[in-house]
Amino acid sequence: MLDTVYRDELRAHHSIKSGFIVARVCHDSTVEKIGLRRGDVIDLDHRSTVVELEEFLLGLAWVFLEKKLDSHSTIDVKIRVHDIRAKTSVCTILPMGFSFAVVCSYYSSGRCPNLLTWDSLVI
Repeated sequence: MLDTVYRDELRAHHSIKSGFIVARVCHDSTVEKIGLRRGDVIDLDHRSTVVELEEFLLGLAWVFLEKKLDSHSTIDVKIRVHDIRAKTSVCTILPMGFSFAVVCSYYSSGRCPNLLTWDSLVI
């Protein structure tokens, strides 16, 4: 969790009321290719807690399973990205993929799959 001073700064100086701060972007990942960087704040359509984010991602996983999508399929997720350094905000599409093999390789090898690691920002 972020300390209160930093949350207040984001609210006062950048008009950011909620979202998730990007803690790490994996090299050569989809998120790196669309321009996300460490420190950016992601707004996911009024999802502002870790529990809401987990529920959203689990919902996406169910879509993949129900539609029997293969590991090369993606679902486009609209996100708003706040670049604190440049003081800009843009909406973009993040193609989210799901693969059991990727999840397994991440947990067994410590490698970073095509995922973001987010710190919760609840203001």
